[in-house]
Amino acid sequence: MQNIRKCGYAIDNSEHEKHIHCIALPILNEFNELEAAISITGLVIDFPSQEVVNENIRLLQMTRDKIREKMNYEK
Repeated sequence: MQNIRKCGYAIDNSEHEKHIHCIALPILNEFNELEAAISITGLVIDFPSQEVVNENIRLLQMTRDKIREKMNYEK
């Protein structure tokens, strides 16, 4: 849990379901409290390298920031 807070995202690399890879980010409200989460899930082969994982993290962060903006939460 500490590592998730430090990184700002969580990764499931087939720990829960075999051959499934997930990346999740929290969406925090204006009080820095958990409001919701956003995630992406695919097969392990859909995430063939750390570069692909990093790109998906970046896309999720951008989407999260847009959601927070629409909700009038600060970045």
